Amino acid sequence: MEVNPLYEESYSRYADIMQKDDPEGVLKMYLRLRDERPDLHIGGTIAALQFALALKAEDDTLGTKLNLLKKAIATYEEEGNETLEDYELQRFCALLDVTADNCKEADEKNFYREKMLSVASFGHERDVTNPQFLSYMLAANTNLTRYEDAIKNANELFTQADTAKLHYRFMPFDYRWHGVALMSVDSLDAGVDRILEGLDIGKKLSYDDAVSFSTRDLAATQANQMNKDVTNIVNNLILKERWDDARHIREYQLSKKDSAEINDYLYIVSIYQQQLQTIKEAAERNALMTPFIQLLTKIEKDFPTDPDVCSIYYTHAGLISNYMEEGPAEGKAEPYFQKCFNLEMNNPSRSATDDQYLGLSSHYLCVHYYQNKNFEKAKRYAEAMMELDAYYATGETLYNACVMQMPKAKGGRRR
Repeated sequence: MEVNPLYEESYSRYADIMQKDDPEGVLKMYLRLRDERPDLHIGGTIAALQFALALKAEDDTLGTKLNLLKKAIATYEEEGNETLEDYELQRFCALLDVTADNCKEADEKNFYREKMLSVASFGHERDVTNPQFLSYMLAANTNLTRYEDAIKNANELFTQADTAKLHYRFMPFDYRWHGVALMSVDSLDAGVDRILEGLDIGKKLSYDDAVSFSTRDLAATQANQMNKDVTNIVNNLILKERWDDARHIREYQLSKKDSAEINDYLYIVSIYQQQLQTIKEAAERNALMTPFIQLLTKIEKDFPTDPDVCSIYYTHAGLISNYMEEGPAEGKAEPYFQKCFNLEMNNPSRSATDDQYLGLSSHYLCVHYYQNKNFEKAKRYAEAMMELDAYYATGETLYNACVMQMPKAKGGRRR
């Protein structure tokens, strides 16, 4: 097919036909056209072709993809924002967003986010009702940790933007960045709600035949990336030792569910456990123990036969044996170690962790009954330990100690 510099439309038709089979050839044709017809201002078209080629490039250690992305950015900048159409400015923002994601250093990431914010702000000033530019401004400000500005962008996007324009649909990341910004200024519940809304939107859009395939695919991709958002935020709060906030988020998530699972509670248990490890003062530790044990008791009551409840019984028993009794002879932790032991003994598919719970529970119970001179019962728990490779030596020692303390049977042999 022939192209003629006098007729720009011939290049568009060529691109439509050859873009899939020869994208590099199409790019070369447009580069030649720009040289021959500088009056056409086709930098936006060339940059979009360069962007498309960059997305297909291998993400290698030589930085091939990143270099191609930067080349496309340079083309957009040479053209200038003023001559770009709105859809080209939006594509420019998308390019800058992808480039920031492909950078490894924080300073370089933020360099391209600043550029994205600048381009999106230019587009927004030119058309204040266009939701696409607000969406990019929201993403940039959130990732630049300018949370107050991000919240303003989100409020304008969700309440004032003309979403009918370009048939815009709110995407999962619109909710994501709003949620992250809200949580970063301590609006924890509202932030969690926004992220959960984004996940729900992503699931719905990804199966919505009324939207384009590219929109469905993007929604699914964004939702998948959001799955760990709340966990990441909670982990950051834990690192800062903001225990109450971390717990509050998990408890709030739990309150939003119609039917809770044991894993929902295990998140909260983990926060208590990590906090306990940082406490040195007995009074502070004891104050935390009360709500922690209340939580463990509730889980034991609500999930009595769930395989994961073994970890709860073991945790409960460990708290008591470590902090609330002088030693196994007292037996305050015995009921919880016993429940853990019973469940694990009847667990046909024990994992290595389950074997550990069984071994440690058997050890406590063996020592408890030995110290209370119930050697026959203590011997049974020693035998259970001897069934586990990791606990065989300790079990054998305790077994022999029990046998030595037991009365001799007739004939002079011990039972």
